[in-house]
Amino acid sequence: MKIKMLIPLLLSVTALSACAEIPPVREPVPIEQQSIVTPSGDGWTAAELMSATYFEGIELCYPLTLRDFGSGYTLDYSWQDDDGTRTHYLVDDFFSLEALAYINFEHNDEMISADEEIKAMAVYHDNISVNGLKIAAAEADVEGILGTPDVIDDLNEFTKRYIYCDKETGKAFLYIFVGTEGKKVTGFGFILK
Repeated sequence: MKIKMLIPLLLSVTALSACAEIPPVREPVPIEQQSIVTPSGDGWTAAELMSATYFEGIELCYPLTLRDFGSGYTLDYSWQDDDGTRTHYLVDDFFSLEALAYINFEHNDEMISADEEIKAMAVYHDNISVNGLKIAAAEADVEGILGTPDVIDDLNEFTKRYIYCDKETGKAFLYIFVGTEGKKVTGFGFILK
C-alpha cells in the first residue's frame, strides 16, 4: 500500500525536475516597446548593442546562449566547412527547411548544450532588429542608427561591409552587410566570443 502512494510522488518529482531543464517560452517584445539606444560618440560594447537587438521580437543578451532564445527554437541541421568549423541552423520547428539564423560554437561537436555560449551568429532574414536597423534598410540608415562604424570595406564586388568593434576590447563584434546594387542591408553577423 505504501509503495502505491510513493509511485505518484516519485513520478511528479521526476516530471518537475525534467521540466526544469526546458528553457521557458520567451514572449516577443512588441515593436513599440523594443529598446532603441542613441549611439554615443565613442562606440558600443557588445553588451550594450545586444541588449538593443531583437530576434523575432525576443530581446537578446551578451553573452548569448541557445537558452536565451527560449523553447520556441532549436538547432536542426549542421554542416562542417572545409576549415573544420561546424555551422548549425537555428529553426523554429524540426520540420522547417528554412534556417532563421546560422550559429557557431567554440567546439565543433554536433551535440550542443542549451547553456553553451554562442561564438558567432549570422542572420539574413527580416526577423532581426539591431537597435531598430533591419534587413532591407537603406545603407544611409546604418550610420544614422548605429553611429560611425570602425571599418567600412568592400567584402566583394556585390557586398559592402560595415564593422563595429567593442569599445572596451577593440574586437570586431558586429558586421552589417549591404548590397552594392540596391544599397540595402542584406545581413548581420555577430562575433560574440
